[in-house]
Amino acid sequence: MVDLCPVLSDMLSGIAPVELSFPEAKAKYPVITLTELPNASVAVLDGDERLTEVDWQIDVWDNGRTPKRCNDLASKVRARLTASGMTCYFGQMMRDPAAHHRYTMRFRGVLDNKNLIMYRS
Repeated sequence: MVDLCPVLSDMLSGIAPVELSFPEAKAKYPVITLTELPNASVAVLDGDERLTEVDWQIDVWDNGRTPKRCNDLASKVRARLTASGMTCYFGQMMRDPAAHHRYTMRFRGVLDNKNLIMYRS
């Protein structure tokens, strides 16, 4: 299995700072968080996992007065990950008790572990 955290982090770092899971209490906003969701083997060839279906949750957090910047950043994240071969199968502005704006998206793709090409699932 390939660790996609550094790949996704590099891919999204030009949009906003990227962290794992939830932003730290003293995070500077906006911030993007990555959460790996369950993944599964799609194809095993000669005993080696060749294709893996991967799911990721990407959250865009902002503490602005309106959700506009959060939505704009989420659109950029969505465009970049879609261009990489992943499919967004969930996207929604979430209510956050801390009064931050949070846009949550879930992405899926099938990764060829040999050549690191992402295919839509």
